[in-house]
Order: sequence, then C-alpha cells, then structure tokens
Amino acid sequence: MTTNLAHPSQIYVSGHSVELPDELSGHQLLQTIAPPMPGESRSQHQSLVVADGQDSRWSQNCSFPSGPPHPARGLQQVFEHMARADERLSVRCSPLAQLPWPLGSYTKTGLAEFVYANELGTIRHRENWYSRAQILTELALRFPAERIVILSERAEDLGSLHRELQSQLANEVGLMANWPHESPPRIALALFKDWNNSLVELSRASIVLLLNAANVMCLRAVQALIHPDHRFRLYGLLHFAEPMSRETADRVTAAFGFEEHWLADRLTQWRPSTLSLLPLPIKFDSKGLRRFETLDRYVWAKPRAERIIRTARQIANGSDSKRLQAILTGLDMRTARIVLLTPQYKLAKHFAERLHWSLVTGTQLPGRSTVSRHCVLMPDAIEHYQFYPDVVINTGSEAPRFPAHWLVMSTRSLRPIRVVDFNDVACVEAKRWARQRKFAYEAMCFFETGTTPAAGRLRRFLNSRPKPRARRGDGAIR
Repeated sequence: MTTNLAHPSQIYVSGHSVELPDELSGHQLLQTIAPPMPGESRSQHQSLVVADGQDSRWSQNCSFPSGPPHPARGLQQVFEHMARADERLSVRCSPLAQLPWPLGSYTKTGLAEFVYANELGTIRHRENWYSRAQILTELALRFPAERIVILSERAEDLGSLHRELQSQLANEVGLMANWPHESPPRIALALFKDWNNSLVELSRASIVLLLNAANVMCLRAVQALIHPDHRFRLYGLLHFAEPMSRETADRVTAAFGFEEHWLADRLTQWRPSTLSLLPLPIKFDSKGLRRFETLDRYVWAKPRAERIIRTARQIANGSDSKRLQAILTGLDMRTARIVLLTPQYKLAKHFAERLHWSLVTGTQLPGRSTVSRHCVLMPDAIEHYQFYPDVVINTGSEAPRFPAHWLVMSTRSLRPIRVVDFNDVACVEAKRWARQRKFAYEAMCFFETGTTPAAGRLRRFLNSRPKPRARRGDGAIR
C-alpha cells in the first residue's frame, strides 16, 4: 500500500477527534478504510468512512456519508498501520488522562488493571454474571480520586443503576437529572442530552463509561464525545454475545478501539484461548460434483479421516511433533480432556471406534462416570457436556458455537481452551469452508497462536475493508 503524498503529512489525533491533512481527506481515505461495496452508491454507503472532505484545509473527526462527525480515536492503530506502510505519513496523538495504579491488590476480574493499561476499550459482560453496578462499583473503589461520568440514552437505566449503587457509593454518586447541590458528584450519572451541563463537566472527567457502547451511534452521544479538548478515557459496555451490524461494529470500533475485556463473575474468569490451523494436504477430486455432494464426500474422504485420527492420537499421546508444539505447550496430558467435534453420526461413530473414545450424542448421553477423558462429541450434545475441554478438535465444515460454560472457569483452576481446526486445501470448496471457519473463529475472538486479541481484531478489521479500485489521477491510497 502506498500513498501519493507530495510531502510529509501528519494525522493529528486530539482528544477523541481526528484532524486529517487535505491529501487524505474525502475520497482518498474513504477508499482506504471502507469504500462502497460493489453495486452500492456512495449515498447508500453505510460502512466506516474516516473523512468528510468538506473542509479544504482539514477534515474534522470521523464522518459517515449519511451522518454527523463521529469520534475516531479508536482508529489510531489503523492510522499507524497506514503510516508504517508509507514513511511520508506520520501520526501524532495528544495524551488522554493518566491514571494512578489501582488501589488495593489485584482482583481476578482484572477490570481496573485493564482500564489502567488502556485509554479506550469495550467491556463485555453478562448482566446476571457481572452487572453494570458491580463494574462501576469496582472502578469507583479502585480509583477513589478519579472523576467518573456514566452516560446513557435511557433515564430508566440510570435510575435503576443509581438505586443499586446507593449501598456502597451513596455519598459519591449522583443522578444529574435531579442533583440538588451546586458542586458536582465524583461519580455522575447523566443522559447524553445533558453532556454540556455545567455539573457534568466532561472536561474534568478521567473516565467516561457508556452503559451501552452501541449508543455511540446516537447523535447526542457523538456531540458529547468529539470535543477536541476532552481528555477522558472512554469505555463502553456490551453484552458478551450482543450481535451488531457491520455499520454499528465499525462505529463502535472507531470510538473505542480494538481492546476488549471480558467479564464473567467474581468466582470465574473467561478462559484464555488459542486457535491452531493445521495443514491438511490431501488429494480430492471434486470435478463434476455439486456443492452439497462435494461437502458430503470430502468430509467422508478416507485420507482426511485418517489424518484427523492420526492428529487426535498424537495430541492425546503428547507427541513431540513440531506442528503440534503450540497446542501441547503447557498442557498437562495426565488430566487434559480432548473433544473431537463431528457433525455426522456415522463419521462420529467411526472416529470413536478407531480412537477407543466415548461417543456422546444428543440422544445418547452417558453418565459422567462413564465418559472417557477424551470423547467424540456431536454438536447436539455440546450443551449437555458438562466438563471443561482443554483441546477441541473440529472436523466439520463449519465452525462450532461454543456454549458459555465451556468458556468460563473457576479462578482457582483456570486453564486455557485450545481449538484445533484444519486448513483444507484439497479443492476450491474446501478452501472456501476453511476460510469461512477462520473468519467465524475470529468473530468469536479465537485467534491463531501468537496473535494477541487486539492485534487479531485490528487485522480482521483491515481485512474486512473492501479493496479500493484504482482510478487514474485520484491520488487514492493503494
């Protein structure tokens, strides 16, 4: 990727706003980040755009063709990625509020430590596991001298949160809709429309938390966040499994960046995860087969089944094979549990017989005492498998949906979950299935070994941008 810049140019990130040089305004940067999809006119384009191109000198903030300016500090890593590709482009950022080390000893949730280490981020939680009141209470107690502002679009949410906080933070928390005093509270609960209220004082806040990160789409939220002089750290709450459209996900990323923290409860933690994609160099002739026939025959292909059986045995026996080192490192084979996921019953039965492992299906659920440490599991039995698998080997054409109880674990016995899949290359359809599985894993925050979650999300964001079409004389980034 090169940038047609006649002279060095600088992207300046000030507060939560972004100033872009005219060389990167309008169409040029739009093409870099998210050009219109094929067949989509620019007026219909709803994906992330980073400049409006209306100002001949500077393009303020981050804009969308059909909407207002948008906070874009979260795209700092994207701009830095562009700068690394062209030495004539540089990125300069003004610092946000600095925080002291959290008061007290380290907690298993790691929430305060996450906020201390990251200026922006999303916090994923499940209300019945770790509520919004618990999140705010922990932050307030761990940062006792910092001013915190909670923003929401709904007065009902702020009212219920205020009632829940009364027991521990009664003297410090205030609901700005009916705050009777002249001086502001240390912890302010405010609606987006009240952001410029003199008692809210966003300019003096160290931490700003959105009760729902997706509300960053709201015009009043944007007005509250894009002031270039604001130096607060910005975080947003999301339900751990909340689905989002591409446009919403892009705007959340633009505002909060690529760092995420996942919360379970005080007794459990989200398990660290790794993804290993093993090569599967087998021969398969798909000529003359329809797509569903290709799938059926390929999954049943003897060379593929034999390679999967050999791989499962090697993992179970703690093989010293180089290709399995990333999977076996740190794995205690004396207690580890291995699950082989297979969608077809006959194939699952074949694997179980060859490996001498238990077969667990939705209609045949053996008792806990009769299930071997390693087993072959069908998708309809996943919810009923109550053990914590250490290694999950997927043999199907689609990525499995993991139940929540597989992904969280007691803090006393926390150990990672290792997902193993295969990089099928035998035919065009097999390659497509393998690529789709990888995208699905990344959407579930399973990234290949050696890739941090933030780096994985950044790469996924960049790879999901449609490739710009070169046009003569437009100076677009290519």
